[in-house]
Amino acid sequence: MADIVRTRSARGTQTPAEVLRALSEADPGHAALRVIRPGGAPGAPDVVEHTTRGELHLRARAVAVALYDRVAPGDRVLALLPGGTDLFATCQGAWHLGAAAVPIPPPPPGDRERGEWFVDVATDAEVSAVVTTRAAMNVCRPMLERGAAAPVAWLCLDELPATGLEEPPAPARPDPAQLALLLYTSGSTSRPKGVTIPHAQLRATLEL
Repeated sequence: MADIVRTRSARGTQTPAEVLRALSEADPGHAALRVIRPGGAPGAPDVVEHTTRGELHLRARAVAVALYDRVAPGDRVLALLPGGTDLFATCQGAWHLGAAAVPIPPPPPGDRERGEWFVDVATDAEVSAVVTTRAAMNVCRPMLERGAAAPVAWLCLDELPATGLEEPPAPARPDPAQLALLLYTSGSTSRPKGVTIPHAQLRATLEL
């Protein structure tokens, strides 16, 4: 029992980024994500994507290096990405820098309602950077600029190396009460509302 208490106490001092890094170093081959996507044609089998802890950590490291000169601790990073490895890697990269992640899916081209929702979320969250793909940026950047939002930095993951080739800076040490994750409602009945998750709560969830 004493060993368990000591282990939990030591981990309790870690940030979410440090917890995730420790997990990847302890067992890099362990499955971290399993994403199932529908097949590209009618009747085609689903496509299953597997990502290990080590692979996720390397991708997150690449994101952290690319964002390092664009965001500061306490900033908010919009992860404008579909569910999958890059979405989780972007969140992890933001946490490494002491920033908060704001994950939302990109609006489909031509969908005015979802485009307005994206602008509402980005404006309400006061994001400093948007991480997305080149295709999504080409659609969404003009929308955000027309919405008179403050200028933000854009990062296209298509243009990053598959893994982090450079060593990122040491993980930031945010206050446990500082915002780590900002989740938004769909906005189908009213303007989207944000739900806040601090670093302490996120760390406790990761340690379960």
